[in-house]
Amino acid sequence: MVQINKKITHRVGFVDDGKPRPLYTKYHKNTIQRDLIDQGYYVDVETNQPVKPGYDTTLEHYSPDELPIPTSDIECLRADLSTFGYCLVTDALTPAQLDTYGQRVDEQAAGERKAQVASYAAADAHGVPTNQFLQTLVNKGACFADAVELSERSVARGAMLEQLLTEMLGEQFICNSAAAALAGPGGTPQALHCGQSMIQALAALAV
Repeated sequence: MVQINKKITHRVGFVDDGKPRPLYTKYHKNTIQRDLIDQGYYVDVETNQPVKPGYDTTLEHYSPDELPIPTSDIECLRADLSTFGYCLVTDALTPAQLDTYGQRVDEQAAGERKAQVASYAAADAHGVPTNQFLQTLVNKGACFADAVELSERSVARGAMLEQLLTEMLGEQFICNSAAAALAGPGGTPQALHCGQSMIQALAALAV
């Protein structure tokens, strides 16, 4: 991350430094993310191209009619989760709830830029920061706290989402991060990736 008004001299990402394992951080040793990197599931920061060709796209792997579509049928949602690893819940948010989140994100992002505490994770070709990240959102608005708790006050289908998550993850699952990413013009593309980089690799877990 960089602070506002400071140029990024090296874009954020994985760098193939010629070693058996591309350069990353000590916090990702023996993790699921580490395993994926070792298999080439990452994007080279200099080329913005996936090291393992094709992993970042469904092109020629699935036709559009094979991929999940929005539904409120919980059996279809369960099947999509099992097959694809994700599902699309119809009307998960009402239009009013969506407007609330959009307005609160825009206000918070503007406030952090004004206070010169904004964080960025990408830059354009000239090193000017573009993609802004808002961290620890649970402290930055009641709607975000509601989202983490899946409260129907701010998440219309919160009960269904909680049921699906509980079936998949078990009781008392943990949300370890609540953040918003604002993609600005000319930024470094972010390819498909594992956002659970802190989870220990399965081999390291007691069963």
